[in-house]
Amino acid sequence: MSDRRFFELSTTWPPSRNKSDEETAEIGIRLGYNILTRVADFELGTNRDFFRASATTLALWFVENAWRLRYETLHDPRYPSVDWRLSHDMTSVGAGLLWPPAMIYGSGERVIFAPSVGPRTNVGAQQFLEVLPGSVIGRDFDDELERFFSKVIDHHGNRASGEELIARVARWRDERVDPDFAGWRRLEAALGYNIDAAPENLLEHLIKLESLVGESGIEEAAASSPGAQSASTLSTALEATQNSPLQLDFAVIEGVNIDASMSNAHPWQLAEAAAANVRQKLGLRSTPLLNRDFAQILNVNWQTIKDARAIAADLPYAARLMGKGELNNVALQTTHQKDRRFELARMLGDAIWSGDAKFGLVSRAKTDRQKFQRAFAQSLLCPYDALKDSIDMSAPSDVQIAGAAQKFHVRESVITSLLAYKGVLQFENLEQRLEAA
Repeated sequence: MSDRRFFELSTTWPPSRNKSDEETAEIGIRLGYNILTRVADFELGTNRDFFRASATTLALWFVENAWRLRYETLHDPRYPSVDWRLSHDMTSVGAGLLWPPAMIYGSGERVIFAPSVGPRTNVGAQQFLEVLPGSVIGRDFDDELERFFSKVIDHHGNRASGEELIARVARWRDERVDPDFAGWRRLEAALGYNIDAAPENLLEHLIKLESLVGESGIEEAAASSPGAQSASTLSTALEATQNSPLQLDFAVIEGVNIDASMSNAHPWQLAEAAAANVRQKLGLRSTPLLNRDFAQILNVNWQTIKDARAIAADLPYAARLMGKGELNNVALQTTHQKDRRFELARMLGDAIWSGDAKFGLVSRAKTDRQKFQRAFAQSLLCPYDALKDSIDMSAPSDVQIAGAAQKFHVRESVITSLLAYKGVLQFENLEQRLEAA
């Protein structure tokens, strides 16, 4: 039986011709069948699945940024900050060598690999081929880093750079097995800080709020509004939600769970299945969800929803807080009816994703939880099977897309995203591709 792992950092050291080549390794990175280190050698007219560089240099970069790689998400796919790229983009490893044009970042329980923003890297007659987005379970990512570190240390541990690597890896390992330390590091990374760089009072403020919003709420708030203002933003959002006069009944999702048999599926696939379950409970099948019917399942009338003040409009995220029974206090951001329907559907999706969590937020973050919400709202309001009756799937036109958006009372972007997920349309940009990753 093969011991081939889904995620693999392969490293081999060919016989060196001189002392300067002793640290140079042939390094390959693979996610399933997706090779992230495929190099085209134009001079030889061949492709290979590895690049040549110092494995020690790469290992030092991985261990220095391990917590951020694992727990900090991508904030802006179009223009990542310089600080973010230094910790997540492999082209930042340095040493003037050919490094894979790949970004690595956390999305919750998974780690995402994505193409770097900007032109492809090339050195002379060699160039990396396109990196395709992919993901790996977080614990498998950590385990493979362990194997990689051990292999590099065994090979070069007696050198000066090897001694530094040994010390850093030992610290990382000690922190991982200490629950309190690991929790501190996770939060620090989610907020966008390097090790020991986050203000201590910021982390302590967030930890104090954990009794009200739960651990998952803290982590999602950090991902949705990273940086020094994260705790004050969460406090403001929590107060606004607690005092919100808009209370909605979420009983419609009772008994709707994430399908455990789809554990390896992407968030949008899990969301599609959950939305289909809810629509089946409501007896909707392919019927558009009208405003009055949507309000009715939330145990209010549509006018109440329409007139509700957008008390979270100036915050980076909307929020819900479970009250008595199935009632949730809701702080909304949006005002337009289509956007408000989508926002409320996302909150239902969040309650499904988070299970018994009392607090949830709706943001633009790139975590799996937010991806699930967006895809759930999309499929609840406009199921794909119903969309097929409104659009020519062989050649969907702009007129058909606009008509479908009007029929299901959603934005046209909801229709085009759904069609891209299903392979009917191409993704328009990297951000859309990563949403489906």
